[in-house]
Formats: sequence, structure tokens, C-alpha cells
Amino acid sequence: MAQPVISIVCGTYKRLATLRRMVQSARDTLADTVAFDFVIADNASEDGTWEWLESQSDITPIQMGAPVGAIKAFTEAAYQATGDYVVLATDDIYFPALALLKALRWLETTPDCGVVAFAHNKGQRAFKVDKQKALTSDGQKSGVIYPQICMVRRWLGDAAGWWGARHPHMMSSFTYGGDNYLGSRIVEMGYKVDEAEGCVNIEDTFHDTSRGLSSARHLDDFNNYWSLYPDGPTIADTPQIDNPQREQLRTLIALHYDPRWPSHKSGKIGMTQAFRKLGHVVEYDYAQAQVQGRNQEQELVRLAEVWKPHIVFTQAHNGEHGFPLDVIHSMRRVAPRSVCINWNGDYWPKNIEREDTQYLYRQYDLILVQTLYLAERLCELGICAAYIPHSFEPCEPVADAPGYDVVWAGNAYNDYRRELIEMLSQLPYNVGLYGACTTVKMTGKTQYEYALQAGIHRNSRIAVGEMNFDQHTARGFVSNRLWEIMAAGGALCLHQYVPMLEELTGLRDGVHLIWWRDFDDLRLKIDYYMAHPDEAQAIAKTAYEFVHAKHSFDNRIRSVLTEILPEKLCPSVLA
Repeated sequence: MAQPVISIVCGTYKRLATLRRMVQSARDTLADTVAFDFVIADNASEDGTWEWLESQSDITPIQMGAPVGAIKAFTEAAYQATGDYVVLATDDIYFPALALLKALRWLETTPDCGVVAFAHNKGQRAFKVDKQKALTSDGQKSGVIYPQICMVRRWLGDAAGWWGARHPHMMSSFTYGGDNYLGSRIVEMGYKVDEAEGCVNIEDTFHDTSRGLSSARHLDDFNNYWSLYPDGPTIADTPQIDNPQREQLRTLIALHYDPRWPSHKSGKIGMTQAFRKLGHVVEYDYAQAQVQGRNQEQELVRLAEVWKPHIVFTQAHNGEHGFPLDVIHSMRRVAPRSVCINWNGDYWPKNIEREDTQYLYRQYDLILVQTLYLAERLCELGICAAYIPHSFEPCEPVADAPGYDVVWAGNAYNDYRRELIEMLSQLPYNVGLYGACTTVKMTGKTQYEYALQAGIHRNSRIAVGEMNFDQHTARGFVSNRLWEIMAAGGALCLHQYVPMLEELTGLRDGVHLIWWRDFDDLRLKIDYYMAHPDEAQAIAKTAYEFVHAKHSFDNRIRSVLTEILPEKLCPSVLA
């Protein structure tokens, strides 16, 4: 599991049904966004809560051993949280869509805010936040929001002592006053407790064993808090501790996943991971939304409005792929400072002659393409474009995958491909053929099975790549397969010649890979490297090291943000 950006913390006692609802609501509102986890402290429930907590992979359960109350449960759970931001959520609420994302963006963009307090609708009232008395720095009476359900900067919560269970005045408290204590400590340290639009939670109010135990201690709990803050906290005018957090890059990414192949989405992670290493990412699956009949444009615009991304990064080829043609225009209205980039991972040059493609692409700040021809043609059309090659998906190769003397992966979608597969099938070696072909019995299929394909390449001796396109329009074009062969290590890549690829990527014939020009040339080179395995292994090792060092998706995105965008756009756009 990735290092969480948000940890949802809760104390619970015999409320399994509503606890599960709260957890699922958090999962739903954070789905496909930042990494998150849960830390939940159970007060020795007897309704199956502990067993359920232990069965959840994204929950760190803490067993308090007895009904010790919310003060201790929340404090101890919060101290064990590892997210940059901590959500304190009771077991009788749930979060509406996008509520947690709104709070995260507020804290990211408001450095003097320490806590976002979620408005509640307790008793079916209109949403509101509660306040407590406080004093200004010159001793005047005032009031501040205190955080009940809230999102807190973890470093600040640690410094504040969370709900106070380790403070002498609060350690005997059971449930009440802990949120008051946290809010008081936050404003004493000079940070604000804010209410942010749309940050709400839906709360149930009912009487059960948990509420009964808490109610019995209500007065004693508040006496403990009032003994510490009889007139409320004194609000510091400025932060007393420097905020170590800085606003991170926010990206809204919408790549094209084939909804027919779940492994496509689960394995196609390189681009998204590269952005996650630079900041926070919200991902939107527009193809799946189309299949489900959802309003993609409405959902994307709503995400842009809430997230206010610095970068909108999409993979839209044309109107046929289901990407809404006017959505970038609409997103710019609600997030006018976003830099909008589209990545076209395909070769087909006829695509950019379509009216719908040009209409869509004119809405972007930058179009990233796979060939020099496409970059040149788009620039002729007045569309800002740049060449950037494909890359490989990061994965752990399947260790026990089969290995072959010669391996090929790809579908016979034209006569040239079919003839190549037929030629490979007749070689006097152990040949693995993966894909679809009507004239040759194939070994199997690995479409979008990145880890399996990487394992096959790692365990094989030679892997063949093909690029049978027009030599002018395909300058610089290779599919992801070339990068995946070299990134897996093991097999030497024999690839059909690609014009200008050495100049554009640094890949050198005889150093990182071996070019072939026609089928006769390919046969000769397969025979040679089968007879000289040490040479093949040395080239494959050099390629492996070079590709991982220079051609990962991390490198691609770094190049886009630090080289291509500053060159193509006015630098103030990125400020």
C-alpha cells in the first residue's frame, strides 16, 4: 500500500453497521484519488466489530481491551496514523461525495489553517459547525469553531496532543471535551480552525450502549476541560510553529482504459504513479463512466471545480473514444488556472485530420504525441504539440513465467503482422507467440497482462518487435512493447528499424537493441544471437539499465513539466 496522504481515524464501540457505512463512505469519496487508510480503535465490542476490522486490508485495528471511551481511543489511534492529514470521524456519521477531497484541497491551499471542521446536520438541522468561547490575544471575548468531525494536519495534531488523553487535566475524561481540547490547542498555536464550503458529514443521533456510557460521564468530562480552559483558549495572532507542509502539485488525470479488460486499468499505472510522486492525483475513468451511462462532462467539471488542479492530464484520441468534446472548455470555466495537457499514445496520423479531433485538441495547452510527424502537423494547424515517446509500466515480472528462445507478442491485425507471425512460427527454436492470429496456433494471450509479459521477456533469450508503418509519418514511433521488452531485462530486443529513434531517445543499434530491416535480415540476426548468447545478454543488460535510468514514466513527466511546458507556454501559467 502506498504511503497514505489521508488517514481516517475512529474510535468505536458496538456500532458495526454504522461503522461499516462510515468506512465505505470514505472509500467511495476517495476512490481513485489520493492514497488513504484507516486507523480504528475498538473499545472491546462484542458484535463482530473486531473480527471485521481485522479482515479489512486498508484498516489498522487497535484493540483498547475495554470500553475506555472516545478520548483515549481517538488519541491513541491518531498518534498511530501515518497520513499527512488525519480525518477524525465518529462511527455514527458518513461522508457525502467529494467532502474529504474538498477538505484536503482547502488545507493544501490555506497554509495558516490547521483544521477543517466538517459541518453536521445533527437532529436533521441545516448543516452547521459548532463554536466555543475563546479570548483574543488582548483578552477580549471571542469565539472559535471547534473541530468535531474534521481533517487535521498530522504534524499539528501530534503537537497539539489530539484529544488530550495524555494531558493531566484530560486523561480521566471519557468522551466529551476532546474535540474542544484539540481546537483550543490548535488556535493557541496560531492556526485557524476553518469551515470550508461542501465539507459536511451526515450524522445519526440515536441512543444505544455507547451513547449511554458517554452521557453518564458528560459533566465530569466537561469539568476536566473547563478546569484547563475556564474562559476558553487564547487565540494566538500568528503561527507559533512553522508549517512544514507546502502546497503540492494537484493533478486531475483521465486516461483511457479499456473497460473490457480490468487488467488494463490495474496494470496501466506508470503515468499516474509518476504524477503521484510529484503531488496529489485525482483519477477519473471516463471510459467506464460512459459504459455505466454516467454524465462524464458533468462529473469531470465537478471534480475540476472541487480539486482546482494545477494540471489536467487526459488521454483522448478523438470523439469516438467517448471523451466529451467540450469538457475542457467547461473545466476551464471552473478551474481557469489549470494547465490542460492531452497525451495521444497512438500512431495513426489520419486521426488528427478529423474535425472532432482538431476541435478537441484546440482546447488544450499542449498535445503530447508519439511521432515527429504528428507534432509537426499539429503545429501547422496552430495546435501546440510536442513529441514524447511511450514508456513501460512498472511491475514485478512473474517469476515462474515461461521462457522461450524467441518470443513475440501482438495481434495479426494486418497481412504484414500475419506473415511475420507465420515466419516466426517456422523457426527451428522454441518460439512463444502471444496474441491473436487466424493462421497460426498461438501460445497464449498477454494483452494488458504487464507482469506476465514482463516475466516472459525476462525468462526468454530474444524478443521481436515490429513497426511496419510509413517511414515518414512514423519517425520516432514505437509502441510500449519495445520499452517493456528492454525494461524487463533478460531477452535481447530485435526490433524493426524506426527512423530517428536514436536521435530522439539515445537507443543505439548494437548497444541497447538490434535493428532488423526485413524478414531475411531478422532470421539472420536471430540465428546469430542464438549462437552468441553472451553478446545478447550483454546488450540486454545495457538496455535494462539505460531504460530504467532514462526512459521511465517518471522521466517522461519530469521532462514535460520542466522542459516542454516552460518552452511551449508562458512560465506564468505554471506559477
